[in-house]
Amino acid sequence: MADATTYSVYVLHNPIIKKLYIGYSSSVSNRLVQHQRGKSQFTSQNENWQLLFEKKCDSKSEAISLERKLKNWKNSQRILSWIEREKKLKA
Repeated sequence: MADATTYSVYVLHNPIIKKLYIGYSSSVSNRLVQHQRGKSQFTSQNENWQLLFEKKCDSKSEAISLERKLKNWKNSQRILSWIEREKKLKA
């Protein structure tokens, strides 16, 4: 039987330190709370993280693949441009 859990890739933004954080989770809302409370090593530097974008994926492996792709870009502007294209596709 297939796992019915839905996974999403999410992008957080911190306007104070001007950084993006990319991750995946089966519960983005719970994960965001963890980031805001400093429960993640990278985001514990500053707790002002805001959800910028979330994309639901068909499987955990798809979410992991997309997360890796975005992280490998290492360019905030490229990631932000991708988010804008994704938002236009949803509209």
